[in-house]
Amino acid sequence: MNINCIDRQLESEDTRRQQLTKALSWLVLQLLHSREPSGFVEANLTSSIKLDSLDWYEGQTLYPRCYWRGRDEAIEIVALGCIRHFDSAEEAVQALPTGQRVWGGSSFGGGNKEKHIESGTSPYYFLPRIELIREKNTALKLRVAWYQGDQSQAIDCLNQLRQPEVCDRLAAPYIQKNFISQPDFDQWQAMVDKSLVAIKDQKFKKVVLARRSSWVFDRKLSATRLMKASRKENLRSFHFMLAIDAEKTFLGSTPERLFRRENDVITTEAVAGTAARGVSDDADQAMANWLLTDEKNGYENQLVVDDIHARLQPYYNNIEISDRPYLIALRKVQHLKHHISCKVNGAIDDAAILRRLQPTAAVAGLPLREAVDFIHQHEPFDRGWYSGAIGYFSEARSEFCVGIRSALVEKNKLHLYAGAGIVPGSEALSEWRELGRKTSTLFGLIDVKKEV
Repeated sequence: MNINCIDRQLESEDTRRQQLTKALSWLVLQLLHSREPSGFVEANLTSSIKLDSLDWYEGQTLYPRCYWRGRDEAIEIVALGCIRHFDSAEEAVQALPTGQRVWGGSSFGGGNKEKHIESGTSPYYFLPRIELIREKNTALKLRVAWYQGDQSQAIDCLNQLRQPEVCDRLAAPYIQKNFISQPDFDQWQAMVDKSLVAIKDQKFKKVVLARRSSWVFDRKLSATRLMKASRKENLRSFHFMLAIDAEKTFLGSTPERLFRRENDVITTEAVAGTAARGVSDDADQAMANWLLTDEKNGYENQLVVDDIHARLQPYYNNIEISDRPYLIALRKVQHLKHHISCKVNGAIDDAAILRRLQPTAAVAGLPLREAVDFIHQHEPFDRGWYSGAIGYFSEARSEFCVGIRSALVEKNKLHLYAGAGIVPGSEALSEWRELGRKTSTLFGLIDVKKEV
């Protein structure tokens, strides 16, 4: 970097610091003069300010915290600190304040906390104290909220905010200490065989089996650094991080929306059926053509479509489902997807929508209860938030993505998750390789050096 570039960078950092300092001072002043028992106030930052949301996230010390970037990149938010937390979506929706969002996640196993002792990822939702909000065509905003006259606590949280810390500059590479796969391949083979027997015996039509791959490194991992790399490489995806405390962060870059609700319109999708990306344009197109016409993958996707239709049927006035599946082309894999939208009646709220749709057939199987029972009986680990739902509730709009292509960072440990749908015609080795391709979505972004 030449001298002129360094000067411009320093000038940019000074401007950013000045703007953030002014914004914080203004917010504190508004809180001191507020007489409302509850509410929020926002400070606008100029759109030209060079502030990476993930760098700002990395520099903060407040917990819980959440990072969210929508798949269409129309919104990017960092939520920090907790005014109130909720153990269920129902509690969160009932207590939702006007004009604010509640962030959080629902684990794969639902609301039974006993199933999440090992993973430490029970359902959790929180009303944040502070949000950094970036929306297209609007100014960057810094928001602070207060509740039942606790302005002094809000001011204390503002005073704890720090300047951004560029996570790209953190020490690398990481040194791999060991690798554990749960299940290993022999266990995986046995699980697939048992599931195919159960399908033949008509106990269920499909089950989604998962693998957790774990590494231990010589130093603490930066979840933010991994997310920053994923945000750059894994396009056309939702990007999220959720950390209740400093011990663990669940993160992911998923292509799959669970649902979006805008006023009374719900948009969802059926994502199931997978193929690798080709090494050349011709090979890639050949794989795409195969996926679009493959009977097994088409059957797997249609099962998810029919399941979503049945789950929403009691609550909608009309439903629109795309006539044919579309392709989602990602960095390592491509999927089949059907678009689904409907207008719901007033008999269902966001918590009920979440409860009706999660877990989906794409991450569990069909029929749901039988498939989930099989998973709990045979998978050698607890999924926690993996294949659960991550997102937010608000009055005008709520949105959740499916927690796949995901990882749990636990100090110097990294757990990566991937699943594969088992239907008639599935082969254990082929599905095992699919798990590897899905896991590489995140692991391939880590500069790993094996221990000598």
